[in-house]
Amino acid sequence: MNNLRYTLGVSLTGLGLILSIISFIGEFTQIGVYKNTPPRPWESFNEELFQRTKDFESFFNEAEKRAGRNIGELNPNDNMDILFNIMIERFTHGEARHTLFTNWILWILGKIYPSFGHIWDCEILLSKGWSLLCDQSSYLLLKMAIKSGISARHVGLYGHVVMEAWYDNDWHLYDPDMEVIAINDAGRVMGVEELSRDKDILLKLYSGPKGSVAELIATRENNTFVSYPPGSRFEWKSEALSRIEQVMEALKLIIPLMMLAFGLFLIFGYRIFSHRSRSNSI
Repeated sequence: MNNLRYTLGVSLTGLGLILSIISFIGEFTQIGVYKNTPPRPWESFNEELFQRTKDFESFFNEAEKRAGRNIGELNPNDNMDILFNIMIERFTHGEARHTLFTNWILWILGKIYPSFGHIWDCEILLSKGWSLLCDQSSYLLLKMAIKSGISARHVGLYGHVVMEAWYDNDWHLYDPDMEVIAINDAGRVMGVEELSRDKDILLKLYSGPKGSVAELIATRENNTFVSYPPGSRFEWKSEALSRIEQVMEALKLIIPLMMLAFGLFLIFGYRIFSHRSRSNSI
């Protein structure tokens, strides 16, 4: 029994130490970045912008700097132009997924169910890389819009995700993944519903390599619009997974420390406890 206890203690201590090292390396070094992809030929990616905006606050400050004042003081159309442009300059297209070093728990769970490996947290998206899928980039733009004082909603198109901003008494479509603002011939930004009914402008905006999205917007019966509560994602599963990710961000550090503590107790603490018990009985 003592040999088994000692072996288990050594195993837990070793595993806890390894996972602690992995977690701290991922948290505090560049090894902890997620996999990034090179820009598509038409993307506006600026690596210098990535280097100086590695958290939400610095990213939003970049927008304020371009505005030359509090961005909320601009008219909403100009406000969204600035936010949209820094989004498309900051990111390329590609899924931001957890690695062994960003979060070892979600990396393992992602091997079982891929959605667990998908990164949801805006701070991680900014601090750990520069490639996002449509739902990630649209959600980050949504959060920026809300912080600047503009109501916004996440829109699922059953195969693609965009966001809409509310101003001038209507919704307006912004698609940072495809780098499209739904501007009509009169220079006004349209919403998803309006654009879905105007095939000419839809095909003009989503042409060439972006053409597959046109059909998703035109097929209106499965579009999902979520604007409440503010900052919600377009489906409940995404909301649930984002909450799980927040918990796992804490557990990736706590679990290894608990393993270390219990392993050391099995190796040393139990012997001390047993020795004291025998001494008291004598």
